[in-house]
Amino acid sequence: MPMTSLEDLAPRARRRARLSSEIEAAALQLFASRGFHSVTADEIAAAADISTRTFFRYFATKEEVVLGDVVNRIDEVVRTLESRPVEERTVDALRHALSGVADARTFGDTDVDRWRAAVMLAEPAIAERGLQLLMATHDRMTAIVAGRMGVDPASDLRPGVVTAAMVGALSAGWNAGVATGRVDQLPRLTAEALDLLAPALERLTGESA
Repeated sequence: MPMTSLEDLAPRARRRARLSSEIEAAALQLFASRGFHSVTADEIAAAADISTRTFFRYFATKEEVVLGDVVNRIDEVVRTLESRPVEERTVDALRHALSGVADARTFGDTDVDRWRAAVMLAEPAIAERGLQLLMATHDRMTAIVAGRMGVDPASDLRPGVVTAAMVGALSAGWNAGVATGRVDQLPRLTAEALDLLAPALERLTGESA
């Protein structure tokens, strides 16, 4: 299922999505320039021209501002993988799950992504939390891969190994994106990592090019 654009939303949902993005941008700019822990919710609200109460209606914590979009991106990878044609090779389905997300969405404003990466680079605990969220998708992706292979993941280790490899590719791309300040390059970086793994994954799934 492709990522829903603002234009596809009802007017009220569109306004809510736009305000959420504005709050996120204001917060990330403050975090990147002054430090995550130095910025208060009141200051974010003032920068976004909203009340503090409104801020907390959109984001439960400051960390959620940083990682909320990351969660959306990870979920979209899983949903795209789930929607790929069953006759497609598993490796190709994994590759399309990454490239499809990039095609469906520009991965945010460049400045916003750079601010986000700057915060994660300065706050390893937040970056680690993002990686934990990524790892949490393992069971969901394993079930999808097992379904494509027609095997039971409880008795066949291959779907779990394939999924672990994909999560590893995503992790490598994630770490490279954070380290270089280019989280917006996550699709390209993870695709490159997946290409390195493709021969081994083809052997595991019994599929050939």
